[in-house]
Amino acid sequence: MLRPVNGIVAVCRVVSQVYEDNESIWGKDRYPLRVRIEVVPDLQRDGRNPIPLSILFGTNSGGEVSVEPFLKNVWITAVSLEQFESVKRISAD
Repeated sequence: MLRPVNGIVAVCRVVSQVYEDNESIWGKDRYPLRVRIEVVPDLQRDGRNPIPLSILFGTNSGGEVSVEPFLKNVWITAVSLEQFESVKRISAD
């Protein structure tokens, strides 16, 4: 059984144009507009050592990560160049 991970376990790049596919993935939910992605090998971690979410989203004055509600439980999201560079720096350590 998969356990939730509080962090980033992989950074991927989009390697295709958007295409439509109505084949079922992940149960009953439908995601007809898709792109192909590939993992950036140097930016992949396992669930025991994820990249902290604070690298992308920062922390508030109490030291907690403040993630926008619409991003909770999101598997894939776009990141800015600045966020990507931060992830690369932490992954190099």
